[in-house]
Amino acid sequence: MLTDQYHKMYGIPITILRMGFVHNPQTLLKFLVAGNVKGRLFKNMFRSAMAPDLKARAEGEGEGFAMVAVDQQGGTPIRRTTVSFDDVAQAWRLAVGNPRAMNEIFNVVHPAWDYAVVGNYLSGRLGITAERVPLDAHSFDVDTTKARTVLGWHPKDDVFSMLDEAIADLT
Repeated sequence: MLTDQYHKMYGIPITILRMGFVHNPQTLLKFLVAGNVKGRLFKNMFRSAMAPDLKARAEGEGEGFAMVAVDQQGGTPIRRTTVSFDDVAQAWRLAVGNPRAMNEIFNVVHPAWDYAVVGNYLSGRLGITAERVPLDAHSFDVDTTKARTVLGWHPKDDVFSMLDEAIADLT
């Protein structure tokens, strides 16, 4: 890493915060739903991976849906992470000027969530169907133990609290 090089060559102290997908509640909802939902059109970025009937719905023809991303190879729901702006800001506040953070790398994300679980959650909350969309992607999880123990980082959000906030804004 470039930062490691400057640290080793010039003694410049570094702290690296590795953040996953940083979303506000509204952008997270836009990432996970497609089509007409509660009177709004959500043009999901994965439309090109959708079967023709789902793509038409994602474009606004018919009922919208919650997207359940599945692994293209095995059809298993994908697990991903996200993090809210507020929780990123909390990590920065805890890291800046903290001697324990010097020359360290921290992962700053919420716990991994499963697209099927989140899709079913959105289906129930919004009264829409949850539809499987095969993606050329894989699951991952990230260990945040170091950020929690060394920095004292305690995120206030998770995928469900963020979605609840976005859904409240729809009404």
